Amino acid sequence: AMAQAFLAGPAPRLSMGEDPPRQRPSTNRGRRLFYTECFRHFAPLLEASQDYANLSGCRFRGSSFDRLRRDAHAAEPESGQAQHSDGDAGAAGATSVPPQRRAEARRSAHLYRPPPTPREDAKVRAMPKVLDFATRLRKGDPDLKDEVEKAFRIVMDESVRNSMLTTCQALNIFPPQESMLLATEVEVPADDFAYQDLHAPLPVISQRLYNDKQRRDKEAADAEGCAEERRILTAAFLVDFASEVGFRLPPMSDGHKTMLEDFATSVADWNKSSGQGDADPEEDEQSKSLAMRRNDWSSSSLADLLQQVVPKDGMCLWRPK
Repeated sequence: AMAQAFLAGPAPRLSMGEDPPRQRPSTNRGRRLFYTECFRHFAPLLEASQDYANLSGCRFRGSSFDRLRRDAHAAEPESGQAQHSDGDAGAAGATSVPPQRRAEARRSAHLYRPPPTPREDAKVRAMPKVLDFATRLRKGDPDLKDEVEKAFRIVMDESVRNSMLTTCQALNIFPPQESMLLATEVEVPADDFAYQDLHAPLPVISQRLYNDKQRRDKEAADAEGCAEERRILTAAFLVDFASEVGFRLPPMSDGHKTMLEDFATSVADWNKSSGQGDADPEEDEQSKSLAMRRNDWSSSSLADLLQQVVPKDGMCLWRPK
């Protein structure tokens, strides 16, 4: 029950059918954002979508491609039977466009259409692979299915980590004071990143989270960026893609539920032992809110989950201060 409390987070909701907001010009355009080595069966889709992902804030929306599908359908030759891909989800289906309307659409496109923007150009390059992989995934391609489930586990791991981190920030123990660590009698060197060990005292967990964040920040400054963060972004994009094309994502694992529940218990115990709940009503209320919120794990909460990893404002990775 308490597990769901940490998944909603403070980020604003984003409707699963909503096109990502237009971003300011990205300095990352052309950079290799995706870590294709971890998802070799999806590699052709990821390679084709690099520029689109850089411009969309690493979010995938099927609605982004709707106008391209309509334009392609309207521009089909007047003679012959129109062909429709099984992967053309959300298009006009098998209904034919009258020849006169197709001719008018072609003339209008030729005379009045402005040059494509970088975002539109990126969509055009990505679209063939988007349609192909959408069809294969809906038909149950076992290799793609396995990689989507792998991506979902990675996204869940990152969402749990970020939820733990923001909770420690809210408790003003990120990083913890040295006196707090000394009181635990546990030595935490700078290369100790084992924050998943929830048997440790909360200040120790928080210090390990802080060490992990420092490590990632240092690696992100390299030319190629942090490989772990690129792997997470790739997983988040694939989860977005799978959800948008109608693939049924797995439920939250028992392991993630247990981890969140154990962490919620550690937070409650910390508040009691430190007296923070009595000393600061706002912190006490926040802790209660985290423990009492009940969000069913369903497709409707997927946007909240992904917001923990890739935010709405177009940053390449959610990075707490």
